[in-house]
Amino acid sequence: MKPLSLHTNCAYCLIYFLYSVIFLCGLLEFHSHAIFLNA
Repeated sequence: MKPLSLHTNCAYCLIYFLYSVIFLCGLLEFHSHAIFLNA
């Protein structure tokens, strides 16, 4: 059972990491669009 729990923990970490990257990309895109609109 330990390898399974370790695998699920890795999966959760990977999903969390992917969501963080997507969120940061969206934030950067939003800021660049805001700057573009203000310019």
